[in-house]
Amino acid sequence: METFEEEQKKEEENEKLLADLCECFLLLNSVASSKLLPIWVRRLLKVALNKEESEETQNEVELALLALSIMAPENEFEKELYLNDITEIIKHHQEHHNLTHLGYQSAWGFLITRFHRGYGLEPTVVDKLHFAREATKELEELMRRLNWKKNERELEKSVEFNTIKRWMKSISVYTGDIFCVRNEEEHIGLTACVAKLYDAAKCNKNSIYGKCTWFFLLMSNSDMWIQEKTDVFAKSGAVERVLDCVCWETFEDNDSVGNCFYVFTSLCDRLESAEYRELDYAKWKIKRKIFEKLEEGGYEDIVTSFIEVLPTDDIFYNFSHDIKDYLLFI
Repeated sequence: METFEEEQKKEEENEKLLADLCECFLLLNSVASSKLLPIWVRRLLKVALNKEESEETQNEVELALLALSIMAPENEFEKELYLNDITEIIKHHQEHHNLTHLGYQSAWGFLITRFHRGYGLEPTVVDKLHFAREATKELEELMRRLNWKKNERELEKSVEFNTIKRWMKSISVYTGDIFCVRNEEEHIGLTACVAKLYDAAKCNKNSIYGKCTWFFLLMSNSDMWIQEKTDVFAKSGAVERVLDCVCWETFEDNDSVGNCFYVFTSLCDRLESAEYRELDYAKWKIKRKIFEKLEEGGYEDIVTSFIEVLPTDDIFYNFSHDIKDYLLFI
């Protein structure tokens, strides 16, 4: 007959085997069975909650978080199944810094993917865990570690570069679905950080450069493109980066130029809206900045270039008014 210790050891081995099987499946196939999903999520979160300070435990925790983070958005399940646990994991790291940059991003990646489904996570993500503040802090640290003059093939070998790409994916989900403006200072910080990331990635036009311009587009394309959000965009330095792309690019990257031009015209729509008609000084200041930038770069050539270069059959290029008209009401 097995002793209690032997039974306990056998149970622990079986639990570890089950967790390993869950991780292997999700790492190879991000879409899970709806019947197995609750079991897998609970099992992996149990592994990730282990706070024992050892290299082996940390590796197990990080692998579990990585498997959870790549779980497809199609995998839907109730927030009661994961919210308390993933919140505890993130809060514990914020207090004790027990995860690597990749592990911490994986925890957020899992939560933000759930956020996309509109399960009422705003109070947790925005107010309790402070996503914008944490993403800013992580991006700044990761940016400092990279030599941005390397070509993309060399950068792709770096864990930091790929972790930045993962953060930008999470930021895009967050921005597209709920850019909460009540925490303005944190969101100005996040947007300013992406603006700096744009500057860093611009030197070799790597894939992160495109992700930054996509972020700018999402800022302007969201249903929450309201006065406060416009102010965040203007105060953060994002406007200057958008205009930089619009005015000075050579159209080698049509997607990035198109993204920024969409922002350009959307911003103009905002400044012409009823909310801004009474804000004469703010309206004039931003419009004047846009006009001076265009004038500096030769706006007639820019307009001609856009007419020749930008596609017209894509939804993102169906602008609300003709390109030429923009210059008439600046």
